[in-house]
Amino acid sequence: RIRVNGIYPSAIMAWGFSTSKGTKEETYAYYEKQMPLGVVGEPKDIASLALFLCCEMSSYLDGQHYLVDGGRFHLG
Repeated sequence: RIRVNGIYPSAIMAWGFSTSKGTKEETYAYYEKQMPLGVVGEPKDIASLALFLCCEMSSYLDGQHYLVDGGRFHLG
């Protein structure tokens, strides 16, 4: 009765996020343009999925990989 699922985040604006594109605001603007949803992920987006996977509502999910990237993977 052990379930194993993986969460794979993309660009998430969290503490320590790389500002290789300039300031934090410039970095956010850079990634925002690349996201199909038009927003950059935040820690709460990952936390929400993790919480869901811990609750009874996901009790039948097992062995899945969840890509949390705002649709960026599908751009290539």
